[in-house]
Amino acid sequence: MDLQSDARFDEWLRRYQAEEPIRAKSLLVTILGDSVAPHGAGIWLGSLIALLAPFGVNERLVRTSVFRLCTEGWLEAERIGRRSLYTLSAAGRRRIEHADRRIYGQPAASWDGMWTLVLTWPQELSAQQRADLKRDLLWEGYAPLAVGLYGHPGAAHEPLAEIIAAQGLTGAVAVFEARAAERLPGLSDADLVVRHWPLESLAARYRSFIARFEPFLREPAWDLDPARAFLLCTLLVHAYRRVVLHDPQLPLELLAPDWPGHQAFKDCGSIYQKARQRAEEHFNQAVGFDPPALGPPTLRLLGRFAQALVPGSQG
Repeated sequence: MDLQSDARFDEWLRRYQAEEPIRAKSLLVTILGDSVAPHGAGIWLGSLIALLAPFGVNERLVRTSVFRLCTEGWLEAERIGRRSLYTLSAAGRRRIEHADRRIYGQPAASWDGMWTLVLTWPQELSAQQRADLKRDLLWEGYAPLAVGLYGHPGAAHEPLAEIIAAQGLTGAVAVFEARAAERLPGLSDADLVVRHWPLESLAARYRSFIARFEPFLREPAWDLDPARAFLLCTLLVHAYRRVVLHDPQLPLELLAPDWPGHQAFKDCGSIYQKARQRAEEHFNQAVGFDPPALGPPTLRLLGRFAQALVPGSQG
């Protein structure tokens, strides 16, 4: 432990909290995805209260946030004696897994020029079905190209299939693959991207993220104790998640060569790998691995940000 590093981190944390007020429920989702899910099983309410306390989130806010996540289908509760055990629901696990692919996963493969199009007939879907489908498609980076039509260049098929199946829309929507007709007049792929995705504002958010966490790259000698390492890892992923989950993850061929998302991924991965082991030490101590709650970490932790550490990756 380096007392000077701890003091510098505490000053950095004060600035962060002043500039980026923490929303308890959003931070709780980050902790569930980044720290709890890789250990499986469930977590006691008391452990969640202990984990969030150093972030300035009091017990009342934790209880309120947990209740809301249960209401929204993220968590399921079980009363065991005088204690409350919370586990991710099937829907919660699916949401976490989708987010994991986008936060920690490898960059998009080379694009073959194909677009995935999802065609709906609004009059055949209820208002709730339309709203749920739109929410999940936007979450996966699709854009509404026209009334009842959503599209994405180079989208992965598995998440789309899961969305359609989970919402019971098999047979109610049509999915096509298509490419722009280069020999005919009309908008190009690049034109469609500029028109339908707010890349300028997204780039600004990536640059803000890079600047905020740059000190941890510029001064690699920082040696934080486990509690502060947990704070750093959690806030790092929390801040990155808030940007990357709004990123449609378009093919590299449709992005500028200096797209800041590339650097943000590399920086996040580098800092995360340096602090993760000590952060895990704090997590282990805080939760205590009291059955039937959390157990040892699964392999999910090992491959996180692996591609960010490959020289020359992300262009």
